[in-house]
Amino acid sequence: MNERSDVRTPSLLAVLCGVFALKLALFPCYHSTDFEVHRNWLALTSQLPLSQWYFENTSIWTLDYPPFFAWFEKGIAQFAPLVDKGMLSIQAEPYFNKSTLNFHRLTVVIADILFVLATFRLLKALDRQEPKLSENRGRLRRFVLGILLLANVGLILVDNIHFQYNSFLTAFLLLSIGDVIDEKLLWGGFWYCVLVNFKHIYLYLAPAYAAYYLRHYIFQADKSKPNDHWIRSFS
Repeated sequence: MNERSDVRTPSLLAVLCGVFALKLALFPCYHSTDFEVHRNWLALTSQLPLSQWYFENTSIWTLDYPPFFAWFEKGIAQFAPLVDKGMLSIQAEPYFNKSTLNFHRLTVVIADILFVLATFRLLKALDRQEPKLSENRGRLRRFVLGILLLANVGLILVDNIHFQYNSFLTAFLLLSIGDVIDEKLLWGGFWYCVLVNFKHIYLYLAPAYAAYYLRHYIFQADKSKPNDHWIRSFS
């Protein structure tokens, strides 16, 4: 069997099903104040004009994430009335009930689908990077890396219990790394910029990106390479 076309091995898919089953089972678990934070962001992005999103302070949990995440919250808010219109109320006191909790938990699980796709995309990029690995060794590497990413205990604890969207955000980082491995550097930079516009904390990776891109575009060691790498980076 062609190793490069067999990224999603049956064992990895079985683990993936188990992970998603676990995430669904964790719905009733403890949740932190971040639950109310995101509920309030749903409310203000859906009820107020864009010009007021970053100034509304009825709740102490004001919007402090970059614009892409605010629009992400607004997109989720479009489905909230199907479950409970009350969760979109702008108020100082926390709003909580079982249906609201389940709705928020479900949005995290659905958003995690992007993380799964990004993980498989990264595995394919790594396969292309080392095509000479034996089928068994390549399968083992995919399985181990897939487990470390898809069944990451830290992400499950933070996202599916504590309540955040870090797996969804990490997906953009994996997409960026996959494109960098495939030498599609402008696409890699694009996905990193998207990530930063979702959550500013990822700026800590900027020095590493800057150093790598300077090395590739400015201080390229092999002067014999053609000068069309800007075009090829998007191809």
